[in-house]
Amino acid sequence: MSELSSNNIHLAARLAEDAFASPYFKEIYKYISELYDKFLFDRGAIKILELSETNKISHALRFADILSHSDVEVYRTRAFEIISKIAAFKNDDPYFKFIGSAVINRIGVYAAGKLISDGVSLPLDREIDSIIKKSVQKTDDDGIYFTDRQYELYQLLKNSSTISFAGPTSMGKSFVINAYIKEITSKYNDKNIVLIVPTRALISQNALKLKNEMANSACSNSYTIVTTSYMIDSEVDSGYIFILTPERLVSLISTIPELKIDYLFVDEAQKLTTKNDSRSLVTYSAIEQTLNNNPGAKLFFSSPNLSNPDVFNSLFNRSKSKVYRSTEGATALNMYFIDLLNDSFSVVNTHDRNLEKIERDFNKYKSANDLIYKLNHKKSKIIYCGGVESTLVRTRDFIKYLKINNRAIKPKNIEISAQIREFVHDNYELAEAINYGVAFHFGNLPQSIRDLIEHNFKIGNIEYLFCTSTLLEGVNLPARSVFILTHKKGLSPLEPVDFWNLAGRAGRLAMELSGDIFCIRDEVKIWDNKAINNILLSDRNDISLTPSFYIEDKKRLNELHEIIATGETGKIKNSEFLRTLGDMIRIDTMRDEKHLPLINYFQHSGKPEIVLSAKNSTKDINLPLNILLANSHIPVDSQYNAFNKIKSLSVNEIKLSWQLSYDEIKSKLSLIFELYQIDKFATGQNRLYSNSIPYYALILSQWMYGNSLQEIISGAIIYKKNKTIYIKNAPIPFDSNNSSHITALVNDTIKDIELRVGYLLQNYISHYCQLLTYIHHGNPGANWSQFIEFGSNDPIVWHLQMMGFSRDCAVYLKRNFSKHLKMNVESNKLVIKNKSTIKESVKKNKLYSLEIHSLL
Repeated sequence: MSELSSNNIHLAARLAEDAFASPYFKEIYKYISELYDKFLFDRGAIKILELSETNKISHALRFADILSHSDVEVYRTRAFEIISKIAAFKNDDPYFKFIGSAVINRIGVYAAGKLISDGVSLPLDREIDSIIKKSVQKTDDDGIYFTDRQYELYQLLKNSSTISFAGPTSMGKSFVINAYIKEITSKYNDKNIVLIVPTRALISQNALKLKNEMANSACSNSYTIVTTSYMIDSEVDSGYIFILTPERLVSLISTIPELKIDYLFVDEAQKLTTKNDSRSLVTYSAIEQTLNNNPGAKLFFSSPNLSNPDVFNSLFNRSKSKVYRSTEGATALNMYFIDLLNDSFSVVNTHDRNLEKIERDFNKYKSANDLIYKLNHKKSKIIYCGGVESTLVRTRDFIKYLKINNRAIKPKNIEISAQIREFVHDNYELAEAINYGVAFHFGNLPQSIRDLIEHNFKIGNIEYLFCTSTLLEGVNLPARSVFILTHKKGLSPLEPVDFWNLAGRAGRLAMELSGDIFCIRDEVKIWDNKAINNILLSDRNDISLTPSFYIEDKKRLNELHEIIATGETGKIKNSEFLRTLGDMIRIDTMRDEKHLPLINYFQHSGKPEIVLSAKNSTKDINLPLNILLANSHIPVDSQYNAFNKIKSLSVNEIKLSWQLSYDEIKSKLSLIFELYQIDKFATGQNRLYSNSIPYYALILSQWMYGNSLQEIISGAIIYKKNKTIYIKNAPIPFDSNNSSHITALVNDTIKDIELRVGYLLQNYISHYCQLLTYIHHGNPGANWSQFIEFGSNDPIVWHLQMMGFSRDCAVYLKRNFSKHLKMNVESNKLVIKNKSTIKESVKKNKLYSLEIHSLL
């Protein structure tokens, strides 16, 4: 029987099983892997192969073909690995292209087909199989097909009311979610869909991607994509697609409790399990409240390669729920551990979970920079460095390395660099890095800058991307190589789920068959034996997680009880998480609903007195329940204190002015700090402090007035004159001529805008506005919370953001094209005239052209 025959599928499956177990296959696979290693680390090592070696490659291809006929994922994965490895050094060989195309078609990774299938004709039976599969697995986009696993998942989504699904990063789960959303919108014109994403940065990315994908579909005009809970036109007869963070979803359902939600998608559902993270609790609360208001909503959880994705269905007591899990990605992964301190290079055998030393001369790799620069030269690389400071240090060091090696500036990037200087500051280090095809990427970057970096990384203008764990937050940014220079995330070790999520960024679908991961040890405290065993050699197919509030440690349970009973956090470690959890339990004891997951868990956790203490602690609290539920991230006692004090003040004393002067903002911030006793109740590393009110007022006034980032940075530089700045956690006199000081100030300022102003202060101000509305039967004065969310008090800027534009781009459009932007007073809608003129004018503006050409 020909190796390409598929007449007897049962026989083929049995052959695959026997092949995988055979000692000869293991020998052949090891041989092919060693050839790939030689090619990767020393391209000159593979020259003309001997006949016996050529025969081994042929045998490996036959094994790959046999294994591809199986439905067992590990067999199919191994078949794909063989093809991807041989492709590195035999991609033009006709026999390889023949067998490789057959395997690619058999396992359904059609996006990889164009990399090896040009000019290949398969046997008639294989060609017919491929045509039939493609006709079934075709998507709405021309020439794009679901992989086998994507198609299985897509069919399950269409036929499930609740499903939790898990798969590796390269499976393309987000692609399937978007395809299903398009399916919903093509069938119905009045459904409301919610997609929860973990960060505000991902709101913009997902909204823009979905808008582009829906642009040419029949449903494009009947649905509105919304990224905020404000300004919903309830008279519009259409459906909504809400792309929101958990906080914004809680605000939405609090503001419009009558809103019916038909579909709820939870992306990156593993965030529900992040230990000692208060935001995991907010995510839980957002989902729980949404389902409580909409028990008939369809619910979908998406997570990385977990072995127990059913945990999310169980958490919310969903009946008739389904689970889907695949370990099969659409690109192959090759992993290496390189210990530069001991001159040791090893292959990470992810199947047998051990290190296999490579016995070769690696003298040309003396440093991490050597490896980053020389391996997979001129192909995209992500370099994970841990924290922000280490990311900056590694970036600076690598640029010095490039200069020493006479790496020329990239002419294409000079204009991009110039616009970054104009947008942020002349001495911002990212601008110089971009000149050399290098960038850094972390949370404290403006959204427009992040979008610019990600776009230019995808198209190849940026080759080296040094980053923090931001890329674990669902950012769709794969690369040919991923370098992992530390086993830590902040001060703690990476969890296996995070490590494999990061490693899964290696390999760009439709551009490469595989990706390489290099874990590098060049410092004593990095990648020690414990980290190697617990993280690097962890079983990526056996990762189980539990919800963050499932606490089994008796000490932590006692600390939780103490916080609820006494209100004191004292010296309790990670008290912010326990305080938030305690307040959520307290609030749930005030609700009439039965079978609330939080209450049920603690009733049966061996500490039912926690629930009893929580109930006793709320007897005298008469704050409206809807306000408590919408603000569990603010201490209950802080909320109640403000509620009681506001009732004793006159409207004139407490109303928020429409005139956003610095003095007025500072005065109201002082009042809010006093009412909420923020100094007493706030906890955590990033907490607010009353002695910083003048600084908060400065940032807040500029932000709400719609000032550009460059203007805000300039103001921060003036404010910092004769003050100190923290570099490597040490206070140093601020020097505005020092580029590292400017970069640190920019990072700190953006963090203050995003975290302290855009999250913490907004939470208090939003709560303050809710109390004013409740106590005085209408909101007297301006809604500063809305101004903060949009970063402006200008309705035109608000409406532009409602269209999907980032805050920075909306401000840019208002400033430069105001004559084309008019509000229709009667319909309260924004009218944009001469769109082609605007598009033509921004062609050369790399920061905003992508958004403007996509959204106008």
